Amino acid sequence: MPQITETIYWEDFKKYYDKAAILQTINIASDKGRDTSEDLHVDDPLQHHITIYDTVDREFAGFSNAIQQIWYGSNNPKKWQVDSRFDGYNLHAMDWFYLFMIHRVTGSGASFSYDHGFRNSILSDMALKTDNMIHMRNYVLSEMKTGRPIFTSIGNQIPQFPKPNAEYPRGSQLYISEYMPHLVKDFYTHLSYNPLTMSIRDGVDWINEWHKSQGLKCFHFVMTAFVMDVAQYFPTLIDPWSQVNYGSNAIKALNLLFKNEGYKQKDFLDAAMEIICNEFRSPYDPRDHERNLGKGLSLEDVACDYVRYVECYVPKGYEHLEPWQVTNKSLIPHHAKHWTYHKHLEAKNV
Repeated sequence: MPQITETIYWEDFKKYYDKAAILQTINIASDKGRDTSEDLHVDDPLQHHITIYDTVDREFAGFSNAIQQIWYGSNNPKKWQVDSRFDGYNLHAMDWFYLFMIHRVTGSGASFSYDHGFRNSILSDMALKTDNMIHMRNYVLSEMKTGRPIFTSIGNQIPQFPKPNAEYPRGSQLYISEYMPHLVKDFYTHLSYNPLTMSIRDGVDWINEWHKSQGLKCFHFVMTAFVMDVAQYFPTLIDPWSQVNYGSNAIKALNLLFKNEGYKQKDFLDAAMEIICNEFRSPYDPRDHERNLGKGLSLEDVACDYVRYVECYVPKGYEHLEPWQVTNKSLIPHHAKHWTYHKHLEAKNV
């Protein structure tokens, strides 16, 4: 009979989660931006000072900032990102899908630094100047042709776009202009006429099959993020408590937290994530407590961040910090460290 048992990392992960949840609550309530003062809110300098270790709900993760700001406007739960310019911005669900996908295929504005979630992001300008998918398409294409930077690969993957043609000198222009509108329409239509709420995993599979039918590469990483966005904001179409796909860091984390005794790898990952979802609830979303179940779409992201945490990963942009400020308080002191902080210092001083 296959078994799964906890390792020494399990207690460390639980402590990491609790500290990240405290920081998330403080961050949401602040109207001045994230507080990284000298007074530590948790006994962990790395989590306090580096902004990727302060979130347990995917909705509040930096790479979702731009979408959240547009969706909520003045009602943004994250007080310091309230923006009344987006009040009354009402889109058809299909147009929201296109907006989500633009955000993800251009890199989610990711940087892991001070501008995390907004790096090179075109989303805000696009939302302020357009109100439907066709106008979005035309606006983005026009901005790309001017040479405006709208992509970032710092912390997120840029898809392998199709080859350009005579009309579109860049594959990204071709995809965004000619493929994405049809994909969004087909996906929305499928979800609308499907009597059952789709799982996140099935949603990604559906999009992958659509890509294959068009002779395109599968944008697995990017489209997983997109489907999770749909689950986040349209939970009647995609189930936010359904099983998810796992990124490479999440897989590494699950193999750290649990020992696999006889499971096939895929079944082991699902069993490990089930344990995590049964253990943790969102400190913000009461629906988790009503269901007595955490969301895999958020906890998969926490697992990814935990791997970076135990490795003491520090992105660029934090060279002003002292060495003690980028040191974790993990219970696992022997885990191999990246010490990227020192590499950034060396590069800065060259």
